[in-house]
Amino acid sequence: MAAAQVKFLVQRHKRVAAESYFVTMPRKPSRRSKTATESHTKKTRKRHARWFVYILECGDGTLYTGATPDVAARLARHRAGTGARYTRGRGPLSLEYCEECRSRSDALRSEYEVKKLGREAKMALICSRKTTVHKERHS
Repeated sequence: MAAAQVKFLVQRHKRVAAESYFVTMPRKPSRRSKTATESHTKKTRKRHARWFVYILECGDGTLYTGATPDVAARLARHRAGTGARYTRGRGPLSLEYCEECRSRSDALRSEYEVKKLGREAKMALICSRKTTVHKERHS
């Protein structure tokens, strides 16, 4: 046999062996893939989630501004010491201002604008608008 024929037969043997290997291997159970409507609903839900911009007053009188989709959970994290580094050790914390935004992007833009304000302007903002989430005091 010519060298080319031997090479062809070896390659063919390897390919057939590989194909039979994969055919005889047991298949893993496949995960149920999400339907188009399920994945669309989840994406829509994430995209249209409510976001909030909030201002906390720390125990030392300073103000902290942040953005979150769940104000109560974020406030609990701040109080537990696992929130922002700035609020650790500055308790008790109180929620002074909370504004609902249409999207995460809007909330982050609004947070940035509030953070640029001075203390007097932030206090005027707090006084001019009531919080949308009830004020909580922590002793």
